[in-house]
Amino acid sequence: MYYNLLDGIPARNRQEIYECISQAIGCDLQETTAKMEARTQTAVPFIKWDLVYRNLMNYFDSENLLYSPVKRGCWVVLLLYYPELDLLLSFMKKKRFSSLCASNSKKRPAYLKALVSLNSKIQADYQQESFFEGTSCAVNPEAVKILGELCQGFNSPVNKENLKHAVVVFDENGHRITELNAYILNGSFEILCHLGFLEKVHPIMDNSIESYHSESLHETNVSLTAKALQRKAKRDFLVSLAKDDGPVTEKE
Repeated sequence: MYYNLLDGIPARNRQEIYECISQAIGCDLQETTAKMEARTQTAVPFIKWDLVYRNLMNYFDSENLLYSPVKRGCWVVLLLYYPELDLLLSFMKKKRFSSLCASNSKKRPAYLKALVSLNSKIQADYQQESFFEGTSCAVNPEAVKILGELCQGFNSPVNKENLKHAVVVFDENGHRITELNAYILNGSFEILCHLGFLEKVHPIMDNSIESYHSESLHETNVSLTAKALQRKAKRDFLVSLAKDDGPVTEKE
C-alpha cells in the first residue's frame, strides 16, 4: 500500500514555510539591501539565507516547534523536527540540490550524507513508489557523531531511534518562489518520495513595491490569506503616497 511519509507534514506548516521563504527572498531582502546602500551584490546570497532562517526560526518559536541551527564550517544548517513523524527537515536551493544529486559521494557534504543515512531503514519500490519497513541498518560511527552534533541545538530531547530526514528544496525567480518541494533521499541521493508544497499552499501577493499594481488583483482569481491581505492594504497605501509625493520606501 502506498504511503508517503511527507503527507504527514501539517498543511498549515507547509503554508507558513512557504510564506517565510517568500517573505525572506522578497520584501525582506529588498528592504535589507536598500538600507545597506551597497553598490555591489556580493553579500546578497548570504543575507538571503540569514533572512530565510530568521523567518523560519521565528515561526518555529511561535508554534513551539523544535529546531536546531548548527554551524558546519562556514555554513549554518537549520533542522526542523516533527516528533509525530520522527522527521527532520533541512533546507536547500534547487541549484545546490541538483548539483549534489548529480555529483559523486566524495563531493557531498558529510553532514548531508549523515542525514540521508537516517533513511536507510526505509526501503522503496521505485517503480511502484511504495514504502515498506525494512530491516534495521547500521549507521557508521562518523555519521552517528555528526548527527549528534546536528541535533545538539534542539532545546528538547530528540528520539534518534527512528529518525528520518527530508530536504525542502526551493527555487526562485524575480523575488518569487517558483518551486518548493520536500524530498526523502536514499544513500545514493535518489528520490524515494517527494511532496510538492505549491500544490496546496495559498499564493501571496508580489512582495515588490516597484512591480506591484493595485489593479492586478482584479485580473486574477487568486485566493489571498489574511497576512497577504494585510500586506496588500499596506502597499495600496504606499502606492497612493508615491503617486502624491514621489517614491516612498516601505518601513516596518
